[in-house]
Amino acid sequence: MTSIVIVIVTFALVYWALERNHARQAHLHSRLYGHLWGSSEVEDRDLVRLHDDLRAAADHQQWQRTLFH
Repeated sequence: MTSIVIVIVTFALVYWALERNHARQAHLHSRLYGHLWGSSEVEDRDLVRLHDDLRAAADHQQWQRTLFH
């Protein structure tokens, strides 16, 4: 019986701590940055790299076609 009470109290304390931290972080973030997550003007480096790789692959294929035909 005592172990069940200890487990319930532990879960309650963890839940309380997570909720408290979540509320504090949300308030801190909105105060510091003033916008929602994901609404910044950050360049997506993966998209740029993919675009450059696809362009290079297309140029390479075109070069091979002109060289071997």
